[in-house]
Amino acid sequence: RPKDIKPAPVMTLAVGAGNGSGRCSISIAEQSSYAPCILGRSFGCTNAAERSPSVWVRGCRGRFLLRGCSGKDETSGKDETSMIWCGYPPGASSYNCSCDGRSTASWPRAPHLRSRVDARAAARHAINQAPSPKALLFVHFAKCGGTAVRDYLLGHSKRAGFTFLDYAHAAEFLSLHRDALAWGGSNNKKGDRVLPRATQWNLSSFAVEFHHYAENHYWRGVLPRLGALRRRYVAAGGALVTFA
Repeated sequence: RPKDIKPAPVMTLAVGAGNGSGRCSISIAEQSSYAPCILGRSFGCTNAAERSPSVWVRGCRGRFLLRGCSGKDETSGKDETSMIWCGYPPGASSYNCSCDGRSTASWPRAPHLRSRVDARAAARHAINQAPSPKALLFVHFAKCGGTAVRDYLLGHSKRAGFTFLDYAHAAEFLSLHRDALAWGGSNNKKGDRVLPRATQWNLSSFAVEFHHYAENHYWRGVLPRLGALRRRYVAAGGALVTFA
């Protein structure tokens, strides 16, 4: 989570007419997305005279302060402010979040993870849709259907233009980012090597499986520095996706 985010100023949007009952006010209390939350562009509020206000976000995620959800303050007579979480679960292009905690999301192309088939579709989407360089880090828990995802990635790697590293070679990916990760571990368990020694991570796309003994590579080598690794890929014009 970015540490230098400051609350945005309160915004009042006129979406109705007449006595002003169709107005709403919103401010951001905490930003959770790496993309900036810009007032009126990536987040705002909507209202109508007959409905409670709601929060809308596009490419933005966090906690928002919205007035008008809980009636009026008895002392001041002003609309009370409610805390609304919006932009979850991550991945959709836009969200609309109501006062009662419900939200609707727009998923134009990203698939939902509802089955093993959908998990394979999510892997395909992450590889094909993200800009280069790409990295898909797959934590393969035993007996949870991960073998089907691994087989899909392996079978489509050449056609999709990425390199698949199974768990026996996951250490090669970590070695490419040794300066950014908490990684001083050993090389491949098998001793062989898949990647050429001149491989540059910022010019390559990978799908990496962390399974069996290599799960420890992820928990100790990747997870403590996952935020820094994501920012590294974003700075290079790419993306890094993790899933289990």
